[in-house]
Amino acid sequence: MTAPDTDAKRVVELIERGRRGESPPGSATEAQPGEYTLNDLIRLAIEFHGFPVPGTLIAVFMADWALELMPETKRMGTVIENWLCLPSGIHTVLRYRLGKTQFRVQDLHKIACTFYDKDTGLGYRIHLDSRRTPEFPTIDHWFRRLLDHSLPKGERWAPVSLQVLEARRKVLTATPIRMTTRELGIETPVIACDQCEELFLSTGDTTCRSCEVGHYYELRDLDETGRSSS
Repeated sequence: MTAPDTDAKRVVELIERGRRGESPPGSATEAQPGEYTLNDLIRLAIEFHGFPVPGTLIAVFMADWALELMPETKRMGTVIENWLCLPSGIHTVLRYRLGKTQFRVQDLHKIACTFYDKDTGLGYRIHLDSRRTPEFPTIDHWFRRLLDHSLPKGERWAPVSLQVLEARRKVLTATPIRMTTRELGIETPVIACDQCEELFLSTGDTTCRSCEVGHYYELRDLDETGRSSS
């Protein structure tokens, strides 16, 4: 669906504000599920994220494509493989198109997202494809972190965002998948980890994932004043 020129101009205006280091004015209005043009969603995603960044725009195109591929899905689950910027775009599209957002982040440091039917476990994994990005050099250089990092973020990202609007799905690949992990629900038991003793949702394990794969933090000691001694 093509949005009116005024909507497209509004999106470009937001990107240009970002180039100048300015945040978008206002914020997204209260979401009501319904018919929103793609440019509506891009604008709302930028406003929700607070700055026009390429990852958020790419995520909008991912989620829009997923909904087109899965039109009959009533309960959609989502796994986002990167915490940087993608969640804002995914959230916006699902919130405004379906009226509900439900996703989890499994940070694999990839620009990819899986959308699946929670009732059947069937869905699609959509990723930014390095075999397709060379057709769009600015996106490709951003993807491979080859841009001039001496430039302010706004100046560096604006050309990428504009090329994302041009490329749309041409830099993405959708692959059919079947989920292999169990869906957590109200019936999922809560148990105490046999190592740290903290409560967690268990799908059969007795050790929480943090203890199993390693913590992302380390403990530190405090001196008598409550400040760090290290």
